[in-house]
Amino acid sequence: MIFWELLFSLTGATNCVVGTNNLASIVTIENFKFTSFDEAAAAETCFSCSWVETKLLKQIQSTSASVMTNFTQRHLLRCYPAGHRVLSDNYEPSA
Repeated sequence: MIFWELLFSLTGATNCVVGTNNLASIVTIENFKFTSFDEAAAAETCFSCSWVETKLLKQIQSTSASVMTNFTQRHLLRCYPAGHRVLSDNYEPSA
């Protein structure tokens, strides 16, 4: 499968015309709050979510590795460092 076919299949877009809103449907992934991994698995499109480090650690302890792996194979997960990591070498990677 070529790159564009993969993007179309993940986003549900049917075509891509530069200069229209269809392009946004390919490159935009919305943030979504979900209550369970079953709900996330039932989602028709891929989405992203943002968790703080403590929430991720709690989820890792209470969820099987296969469920977390399946989730991150389909959806994006951003994890922000805990507040006590202000002296981290990578706290602001864009700087």
